Amino acid sequence: MTYDAEHAFAHVQYKPLVLESVADVRAFATEIDRELAKLGKKVDIIVDLGDLVVRPAVVRAYDDERQKLFAAYALRAYRYHGSGLVRTRILTSSTLHGQAANVFATFEDARAALLQDRKR
Repeated sequence: MTYDAEHAFAHVQYKPLVLESVADVRAFATEIDRELAKLGKKVDIIVDLGDLVVRPAVVRAYDDERQKLFAAYALRAYRYHGSGLVRTRILTSSTLHGQAANVFATFEDARAALLQDRKR
């Protein structure tokens, strides 16, 4: 994770990873939690979904952990890159939770959307 002080957002870049078990999901969430906790406050977050793979058997656990992390650390979240399956899961989950999905093709698109949303 890096923090862009000029634009006041955290940039989280997922490592290539396959989440196959609930233990995998918890370890993944714990690592992200550890990094974001260093900021000491809620911030806007841009996430590079990278090559993350979430197996169907752990989709619910992944969604639960994602919601906890969002509630604890994010003012707004924007995402980019990622597999079609992970992007679809985020779109579905966002709809179910009444959140904006904010999934984009590139970092530049995600950052532009974040900055535009701040003007509203």
